[in-house]
Parts: sequence; structure tokens; C-alpha cells
Amino acid sequence: MNLIADDLVSVLNKCANNNDGILEGLPNYIYQTGLEMMCNVALERRMGFLDSDNISEEVEKIMVALRGYQVAYFLFEFKAIQF
Repeated sequence: MNLIADDLVSVLNKCANNNDGILEGLPNYIYQTGLEMMCNVALERRMGFLDSDNISEEVEKIMVALRGYQVAYFLFEFKAIQF
């Protein structure tokens, strides 16, 4: 987990240095870190969610699928509350 946290800090530093100290897309980096940590625990391997220079097509598909699932679940729960 410490290595993943170190990778997040590195990514954030790189992003801030490229944008004059302004961090853009912080929620996405936090989301990617969470995915990386969950996969590390569940699958006992790193998936490369924080490797912004070399995100594979497979990893990109996983991120899109999980985000779609989470959005759909949130919308379902929100509608369920309105009834």
C-alpha cells in the first residue's frame, strides 16, 4: 500500500509541475488510487491504474466499466430514495 501511495504522490507532483503548481483532475487520481489499492488487496497484484503514461487498453476498459457500474448503482439508489 505504501508503494501505491508513493506512486500517487509522484503522479500528483508530476501533474502539479506540468501545470504551474495547479492540480487538475484530482478526483480521477484518487479514484485510480482506490482502484489500484482494491486490486492489490483482492488480486494481490498491481494493475497499473496510476501509470498515466502507459495505461493499457485493458486497464482503461476496466476503469470505464467500473465507473459505469458505480454511476448506475448511484442513480438506482437515488431513484429508490425518491419513491
